[in-house]
Amino acid sequence: MDEKMKKMGDMQLSAVTDAKKRKTILDQIFLWEQNLEQFHMGLFRFRCYLSSLQGGELPNPKRLLAFASRPTKLAMGRLGIFSVSSFHALVAARTESGVRRRTQAMSRTSSSKRKSRFSSLWGLDTTSKK
Repeated sequence: MDEKMKKMGDMQLSAVTDAKKRKTILDQIFLWEQNLEQFHMGLFRFRCYLSSLQGGELPNPKRLLAFASRPTKLAMGRLGIFSVSSFHALVAARTESGVRRRTQAMSRTSSSKRKSRFSSLWGLDTTSKK
């Protein structure tokens, strides 16, 4: 459904001239692209589970990477890490629950900053009390 909505949004974008409406349409298209990436990531994961259960061959990761949106491909290409695992990390980082989990984890570890630092960096710390 999101794929059809994205195509309709692209067609509507070519007809709209108002800047505010164009921005709204672009934001919606971006959201649909993210939903599509998340859907295809989940589908790939389930295909991997199924092939594991059936003892078959794993699915081809190139098919998954073909569904990445253009902005995602550009960003990951700039970093030089366009792989299934990095794509999964990016998609997982976008989800709201993933953001909440990271925020909670960071708030728990912020109270014990010294424990989280490498021992080689302890001597460089000038802000904490010793």
